[in-house]
Amino acid sequence: MNIFDAICHSFSTIATGGFSSRNASIAFFDNPQIELVIAIFMLMASINFTLHYRVWVERRLKFIFADIELKCLLSIIGVATLAILCFTMFNGGIDSTTLRKIVFQVISITTTTGFTVDDFPNWLPLPQLIILALMFIGGCTGSTSGGLKNLRIFLIFKVVGREFQRMVERRGIFAIRLGDQVIP
Repeated sequence: MNIFDAICHSFSTIATGGFSSRNASIAFFDNPQIELVIAIFMLMASINFTLHYRVWVERRLKFIFADIELKCLLSIIGVATLAILCFTMFNGGIDSTTLRKIVFQVISITTTTGFTVDDFPNWLPLPQLIILALMFIGGCTGSTSGGLKNLRIFLIFKVVGREFQRMVERRGIFAIRLGDQVIP
């Protein structure tokens, strides 16, 4: 990657904009090291910037490991990658480049960056559906990522779970908690 491409892609990666100076996006370079660096920075850009600030100022990593939203984001990326990987493995086999492309695409779509290393419209229908769902989820609140944001999706599931509890136990009072905080 030359210096012009590096500057353009670095700005686009941190802003999770996904604009590339090449028509084929990141696939043009076909380089695992470039994909790894971009994937790491796409993930970093999709994390809440308040969390980055707290880690930077207080110089402690405990905030990263305690953040529920980050755990949720990494879980979604892991489960989606594993699901697409398993489906692809059972329907045609995989190799190291396929694994690399799946991981990069899942991170790119989840963070709503939109860089591509593979022509995923040619993927099988179930992986396409998973990718479509990831587009709506997005990254963490307080980041440059688009989508509904992980925290909102997480809270929606908690509210739905509470409503099912209310159907079973009508007089119960069930608080929705996010970590040790009660959400009004």
